[in-house]
Amino acid sequence: TEFGGRFVEQLALLTTALVVYRAARRFADPRWALPAALIVLTSGLTFALSRGLATDLFQLLFVSASLVAILDAATRRSFAHAAAAGALLGVAMLAKGPIALLVAASVWLAFAIAVRERASLPWRGVALGAALFAAIGVPWYALIMHGDPAILDWFLEVQLASRVTGSDRGHLKDATYLLRLWVLDLLPWAPPVALARARLRPRGRLRDADPIDVFLLAWALVPVLLFSLFPTKLGSYIAPAFPGAALVVARAGSRGLRDDRRARRVLAA
Repeated sequence: TEFGGRFVEQLALLTTALVVYRAARRFADPRWALPAALIVLTSGLTFALSRGLATDLFQLLFVSASLVAILDAATRRSFAHAAAAGALLGVAMLAKGPIALLVAASVWLAFAIAVRERASLPWRGVALGAALFAAIGVPWYALIMHGDPAILDWFLEVQLASRVTGSDRGHLKDATYLLRLWVLDLLPWAPPVALARARLRPRGRLRDADPIDVFLLAWALVPVLLFSLFPTKLGSYIAPAFPGAALVVARAGSRGLRDDRRARRVLAA
């Protein structure tokens, strides 16, 4: 039923909030874990998506869990977390296609460029993760394409090439559309997110910044910039940035986000 579909969407969003809650307890002051989870649940875009009938929130859940696993793997040099990240991206691919891999890879690439040699994952975990991604995410697509080879042409031409070249006339938007939408869709939490981003922004060289800060800032911003490069845009494309933004608030909150008068005014707004 319609209620059943929406219930499962909202359950996926609630689980994403729990992933963010756990990550905030791991990477920030535990007192900020609940506020971070509530930001995910009540931001304009995620709230609206949970009232629809689409697969975006299923993908959001597994991409978010994967990015948390990647950060754990990088900070702990954890074989298990690196492998788990690949498996989670495989499930995300089943939810809404290979775009999940592009999002996660873009966040990692921005992070790796910023912190240079301090960004590393255990290669055996990455290899196992890649194998798990292929084992989980590829077989269903291979089976469908084997049954109807024309689906591959449709995917490459309609779902990929038309989005990149702008021949999909239904969703053409200007270059700043998603950046503007990001601010609106973060409401009512746009002011504290902006304040937290300013507080975490490295003051010196990026390579000397706290790697966790850099990763969370990349998570909050890179998906928006990535999809702004394409001429075709939908608001739901930027959903992967929202858990990152919530964790940025938690991380900045751990360092006294409310400790001065200007900050308190922004939070009150």
